Amino acid sequence: MRVPPRDLLLLSLVVVSTYTAEGIVELAMPPYLAARGSEELAIGVVLAATYVAAFLVRVPAGLLYSERRASALVAGASLVVSAATLAYGLAPDLVTLVFLRLVHGAFFSGVTTLNMAQFFDARPSDYGRGATMGLMSAALALGYTFGNAIGGWWAELFGFPATFALAAVFPILAAVANSKVATPTPRAAPADRPVGLRAGLRAARRPGILLAAMLLFSLNFLNQMYGPFFNLYALGIGLSLTTIGLMRSVSSLAAVGTRLGAWVWSNALPPDAMSRLAITVSAVLIAVTPLSTSIPILLVLATAVAMLRSVVTITGSMSVMEATDATPEQRGVASAVFNMGKDVGSMSGPLFGGLVAQIAGIPTMMTVLPVATLALFWTITLATLPALRRERARTAGIVAE
Repeated sequence: MRVPPRDLLLLSLVVVSTYTAEGIVELAMPPYLAARGSEELAIGVVLAATYVAAFLVRVPAGLLYSERRASALVAGASLVVSAATLAYGLAPDLVTLVFLRLVHGAFFSGVTTLNMAQFFDARPSDYGRGATMGLMSAALALGYTFGNAIGGWWAELFGFPATFALAAVFPILAAVANSKVATPTPRAAPADRPVGLRAGLRAARRPGILLAAMLLFSLNFLNQMYGPFFNLYALGIGLSLTTIGLMRSVSSLAAVGTRLGAWVWSNALPPDAMSRLAITVSAVLIAVTPLSTSIPILLVLATAVAMLRSVVTITGSMSVMEATDATPEQRGVASAVFNMGKDVGSMSGPLFGGLVAQIAGIPTMMTVLPVATLALFWTITLATLPALRRERARTAGIVAE
């Protein structure tokens, strides 16, 4: 496997730092809210606020992207994320927490949208798309591994405010790393590609990108429904926060290996087929999780879900990387639409999860919602496939000419 170029490594460090903070916050926030007396629906609302703001900011952030200003924008947004994270432990009430989650989500959205577009531009033409996306998503999983490993332990030793203070350090590291990334030479758009805002928005409507966004919606709906409420489920059956953090860390570490190995497995099957199979199996494994209270079984299930999530993330990202030969607007907006699917899933997961859990209990919610998500995913996918096939046939005809 070829050693990644320096700028891809620096951008990976940005991702590791950003998601270490997210791993700490995602682990600590549900029990922090529960300890303050919040019910399941209120917990879901607070968690979802971040993704509501992220969704609204994705396209504007993508349109702001250019090779020259990306590093400064990412660094500035990272510092705001750091400040909001630090303030979680000082929030006097839920209204303040929701406001902080909105600020966090808006600027986190800017960081991740622009960072993904930076990956597109930093990839040398002779460096594979699967390897590039594997590197980026492995860095994401590695960040979650670090965050989960230290977050639960730190919270039990020093309390929740100190845990959020620890998390606030890592976006600062991300800002420093991003400032070291070299400004790439702007790419000229191919002569037959339109440029500007309208061209960027047209690129966002391509069936392949929309299907990838649907894939990310389903993945993150499941993830944000499963992750936070699994913490509460595990606490309810007697596990400690440290044990939960270690279990999540082990599963994240397995995801790192899966993502780093993308250069091997990403071409084993067509990416579309691989991603659909992975999301289907993942939903089934989540649905059977409440049938067990055994730590080894829960660990195996969580690890398998994390590895399958890695497969879906990489194969979906490979579809979006088809935009890398287009204009900066198209790369930025393609990244934005892809991540908007993630945001809608991430805001819907805790909201619906909290609502159903409050009505029927956490175990029932964890069984019913994955089945419903799978039904929605396959309905929309099958309805969109004809348009995708027509687009690919048209593209193939143009290449042949």
